[in-house]
Amino acid sequence: QAQGVKLNCPKSWHFPTALHCHLLTVKRLKRTGAVYLSMSSTLAEIHSDFDWSDYLHQLGSAAGQAAPASCFKQAAVPPVNEFQPGQRVEAKDPRNLDNTCIATVIECLGPRLRLRLDGSDDRNDFYRLADSEDLFHHPSGRFIVPPLGYAKSMSTWPAFLARIEAAGNFAPAACFKRPPPAPARNTFVPGQRLEAVDRKHPQLVCPATVRDIRQDRLHVSFDGWRGAFDYWCRYDSRDIFPVGWCSAAGYPVQPPGSSVSYSPTTTTNNTTSTSSSSRFQSNRNKVKQASGASGVSTASPSAFSDRSSSAGSPPPPPPPPQPALQSNPDNDDVSIVDEADQSVAVSAHAPVLVTESEEDAAEPDSDMSGWSNAEVSRGLRYWRLSELAPLLQRHSVDGLALQSLTADTLVLGMGARVGPALKLVSRVERARRRQNLLRCLRALHRNS
Repeated sequence: QAQGVKLNCPKSWHFPTALHCHLLTVKRLKRTGAVYLSMSSTLAEIHSDFDWSDYLHQLGSAAGQAAPASCFKQAAVPPVNEFQPGQRVEAKDPRNLDNTCIATVIECLGPRLRLRLDGSDDRNDFYRLADSEDLFHHPSGRFIVPPLGYAKSMSTWPAFLARIEAAGNFAPAACFKRPPPAPARNTFVPGQRLEAVDRKHPQLVCPATVRDIRQDRLHVSFDGWRGAFDYWCRYDSRDIFPVGWCSAAGYPVQPPGSSVSYSPTTTTNNTTSTSSSSRFQSNRNKVKQASGASGVSTASPSAFSDRSSSAGSPPPPPPPPQPALQSNPDNDDVSIVDEADQSVAVSAHAPVLVTESEEDAAEPDSDMSGWSNAEVSRGLRYWRLSELAPLLQRHSVDGLALQSLTADTLVLGMGARVGPALKLVSRVERARRRQNLLRCLRALHRNS
């Protein structure tokens, strides 16, 4: 939504559906000019007119067979979702299933929940079914730990957990359903149809086909899309469903990709009209106009080979400014702006942010032992860790002290965030190795 922003996306980035592009937003990182793409994963924005009967009828002889319900670890009747947004539960951390954390229900749709671990941000939201074995009523007797990426200092976790306990609002025991039994063995057959969660965008469920079987695992391939979104999973995974299961549960299923000829129709007053495809085409045109006006390239060649941006399309009206992201603004993993071109143009309504390339980021002296406090700040800017400069200036850290810093000292003793602290320790270690190498080379040169 920021106009005049240039993005250089890796070729490995793909977007599964036109709806994904419609929900795509551009956010600007705080303190830098870097921008990154973010998916709007609100369940209320998910709509679809996909119908399995129309789809299988149009496929004809190529439709194959739907996988029987006995193959899945899903309830025969979809569970009733009694959770309410704002309620808290105990949940396994999806990035470390050995840890149990406190999570808040953000929203519900059909039998699925969108959850957020308390102490983390919305980039780590995850989805579970109402009868998931990963959700527990509080108190369950499990040891509660902070989530990975806890946004505050670890020393504040006991007080933070105490405030959560005092606030309460934990979901009642009646909300938690008994998980369904798993099948005794893998009975899937290649070619069978099913519904599957798109793990790159887990708020979406799409039609898929079993492509291969290997012991207890099956290869899920999304209809109409190339293999970039396929994945292997166990036969008892909770991310796969029988044909028609999600629709019966009130959860929309997205249509297949463009490589499959499918046009769902609705009949109103004896008049047949193509509803879903026309709306998706309209979404595609909106994305083309936005990308042509802003210079943002959102389509990957492999995922959208038949689409190109319309440079001549009129720019859309400027949207309201997006709030700056608070956590980990210098994260190299989410920034997709080329380091050689970090200067970006912003719209008139957006605040002007200074990029690292616009600051004095000259390479400092390789011998850190003689750095002053000001030279430490210059080194931090050169390493793109300028957010740590005020912290180190406040503690009068010079070159010698910089080489003695550890991640524990930065995080626990000085209050720095974990990500920048780990980056700084790594940068200092690499600079120290480079400094030792230069000394050895000079000594060899003198002796030769």
